[in-house]
Amino acid sequence: GMFLTSLSFVIVARAQQHLDAGERVHVGWQLLAFLVLTTAEVMVSVTGLEFAYTQAPRRMKSLIMGFWMLAVSFGNILVALLARFQDLPRVQFFWTFAGLMLGAAVLFGIRAAFYRSQTYTQ
Repeated sequence: GMFLTSLSFVIVARAQQHLDAGERVHVGWQLLAFLVLTTAEVMVSVTGLEFAYTQAPRRMKSLIMGFWMLAVSFGNILVALLARFQDLPRVQFFWTFAGLMLGAAVLFGIRAAFYRSQTYTQ
């Protein structure tokens, strides 16, 4: 899901590059980016929440969900901070998010390779 999120930003960045060069861009590229991003969101949210919920004991489930929402809030703050850079070209804005998401996906992948699953059936 995270790799697809990065891909969606790459699609938007490429479309923006064409727009900046004065070319016309078919609306299909924007629809493709939305389709890829929506698919990625479903994969990340459902998988992440299910993972967090099943890997926490009953007494910590609310705390884990709170940390999930806190992580989402930090992401929103990051977007707001980057949006304040008025001099940053729009295409660079999208490439920045593509790179950040790709980096996060790689780091999560490395961490997941060493994670030992636990089961809390309740």
